[in-house]
Amino acid sequence: MSYFYGYLTGNRGDVTRTGSKTSGIRAHLRSWNHDCYAWLYDKDGKDVLKIDCPSDENIKLIINGKEITCTS
Repeated sequence: MSYFYGYLTGNRGDVTRTGSKTSGIRAHLRSWNHDCYAWLYDKDGKDVLKIDCPSDENIKLIINGKEITCTS
């Protein structure tokens, strides 16, 4: 049984992916202006969600309903 589970929805439907505690699960999300990476993994028995938006442009994140503007 997988420890991590994720799905993506787009114009071609849904896809799902799974990950173990060893592998974790990663996503690379892009638009014409921005790209973001998301990792969900285990570290010392705790789940960690890491989000990295490396583009030089400003991007607005909404986390738990709170808007955050990130800059490089």
